[in-house]
Amino acid sequence: VVLDARLPACEESLDHALSAAASLCVHLARTCGCELLLPGEARPRTIGRALEGWPALHARLALVRAGTPTASAARARGDRTVVYVTAAAAGARAAAYPCWRVGPHPLAGVVVGFDVAGCAGQLLDGGALTAAAA
Repeated sequence: VVLDARLPACEESLDHALSAAASLCVHLARTCGCELLLPGEARPRTIGRALEGWPALHARLALVRAGTPTASAARARGDRTVVYVTAAAAGARAAAYPCWRVGPHPLAGVVVGFDVAGCAGQLLDGGALTAAAA
């Protein structure tokens, strides 16, 4: 799970994105374990199936502020899937690799696969559009 807080549409959008990231982390960690890359961090942190590491990361989520850049090195590796959580509303660019885009402002023309915490999850195939946050 990669959290991008660079260009939130508004404070409420950021709150939705933070809640979605937290919900996804807990769900994915219990299912198969997961990693969370927070804004301002160089590497993702691991959350184990028994939620090892989660309390500290949950507390760090509460400290995320709008405008903090996220490392751009996150890529799908092997059997891993990137879940890109953003509060951005406008702008678009091609996704360089397949990923799920999760945000309170769904992209037009991309099917919504799931909803979580006021955000829509949309599967991008590497050629679809995703929110620009550069």
